[in-house]
Amino acid sequence: MTDEELMQSYKIVFGSAEGREVLKHLLATCCVDEPTYDQNGKPENTFYNEGRRSVALLILRMLERSSILLTYDLLETK
Repeated sequence: MTDEELMQSYKIVFGSAEGREVLKHLLATCCVDEPTYDQNGKPENTFYNEGRRSVALLILRMLERSSILLTYDLLETK
């Protein structure tokens, strides 16, 4: 799959109303707008949170590249 085909797939998946709801849920639950550091001092929880955040940021980058992010009001994720 080429980069262009992959971006088109992201557009299809997240371009629907259902995809938008899934994206909002991911942004609200994947530490995108909050610290990933575990306050209980467990580094494995911090690593886990960073992994979740990394996936959500990858999705956002792909959507920015496909221009679909411009149509979303993603600030109201909570």
